[in-house]
Amino acid sequence: MSDVTLSYGLKLMGVKQEFKRQLNGQACFGLSFVTMSPFVGIASGLSYAWYVGGPAAAVWGWKVVFLMNLCTCLSLAEILSGLPCSGGPYFWTSLLGGRHGALLSWITGWCNVLGLTALTASTAEATTYNVVGLVQILAGVALSPGYQVLILQGILVVAGVVSSSSPTMLTRCMLWAAFINVAGVMFVVLLLFTVGPWRQSPSFVFASFYDRSMSPFTVPSNEYLWIQGILLALGTLTGFDSCCHLSEETKGASSSAPLAMLWSMTACAVMGYALLLGMLFCIQDPDNLMNPIAAGAGYAPGQLVWDVFASRFGTGVWSSSVLVIFLLAGVMSTTACVTTTSRMMFSFARSKALPCSHFFSRLNGHHHMPVRAVWLAVLFPCVMSMLVLIPAGSQFFGDMVSFGFAGLQLAHGLPILCRLTISRHSFQPGLSTWGGAAVPSAGSPLPGLLWQWWH
Repeated sequence: MSDVTLSYGLKLMGVKQEFKRQLNGQACFGLSFVTMSPFVGIASGLSYAWYVGGPAAAVWGWKVVFLMNLCTCLSLAEILSGLPCSGGPYFWTSLLGGRHGALLSWITGWCNVLGLTALTASTAEATTYNVVGLVQILAGVALSPGYQVLILQGILVVAGVVSSSSPTMLTRCMLWAAFINVAGVMFVVLLLFTVGPWRQSPSFVFASFYDRSMSPFTVPSNEYLWIQGILLALGTLTGFDSCCHLSEETKGASSSAPLAMLWSMTACAVMGYALLLGMLFCIQDPDNLMNPIAAGAGYAPGQLVWDVFASRFGTGVWSSSVLVIFLLAGVMSTTACVTTTSRMMFSFARSKALPCSHFFSRLNGHHHMPVRAVWLAVLFPCVMSMLVLIPAGSQFFGDMVSFGFAGLQLAHGLPILCRLTISRHSFQPGLSTWGGAAVPSAGSPLPGLLWQWWH
């Protein structure tokens, strides 16, 4: 579909084309893939998954979450092929929800805003863990919560600066970030297998489940603990809807954006699973992985890499070379999250659903970028991070992130529900949505997309 046709389609949907279509499918794929960076998910979730269930919970939970998220991704890709517009799920719900569209759209939009804000905060927090781990390893100093908050906010500011730059610069950063993630996974896995003198058995990696049902911090149910363990994969394979929010800036968005969504989800799942297995097989001392008085101070990925180098060379200082890759991937992932959140906030403000909507729905005159929305997307996680400084603030911060992730799942589910119920007969995916389609669609998820991709 030509960009002129896409602009006409937006006009029929009641949306004025404000962004310049300066992103291609590769850039859209790169941003979505970097948002779901395997390094960030494992940095933030491996310690928790290891504690509540052990290797088996992490490994098998990854497969279950991937299959479930793939179904969601396919459904959203179908809707995106017919309604490529910034804001994505909330705007789709308004069109597919019939007479309840306004209310459902308002609910979806706020769930999406809160979810993307929580995703940004969580990504910046995981990146902060890597900085803290580097300082711990290189200097033997444990940073106080105040310093950690400053580091987190500094990462967010860097992400805001990059997200406010020109589309060309943003595209280059995302493509390089995608390359760093892919090459980094291959490098880390090969390095750990080469350096580490000890390998865990397949039975340990795939069948070791730690029964903590009698722990005072959990409930007496192994099934529930296993479900908690899959949060590692759920936190990683989240953010593929970035392609929806960038579709108004993407050339040929009706085909390139949905395909970028599907490919980025699949690529992240494969690369993340490879990284997870590589790290689990190279664990040197399972009992030391979360030791609070060891070099990693309870940070499982850092301690794992430290033990690998210490087992070979007698010191784990060189593990900092691996944590630097985690750090770079985290900064770029935070940038991608800020970019995605800013597009959602801009679109929501354009629909006059945010406070001060008139202020945040303006684009920068030079590069046509939503700079005000970018810094709003930076401000919210910065404010959230301040909760860590108050008593019980860390727990409250974690609860807010969990609540936001639940809202993000709801924001994905509502437009799919409307598509399957209220608009099951009226919605047509792909080009046929706007009338003069050159590609016929039978209503199945991807025939029009595959036809366009083939041609």
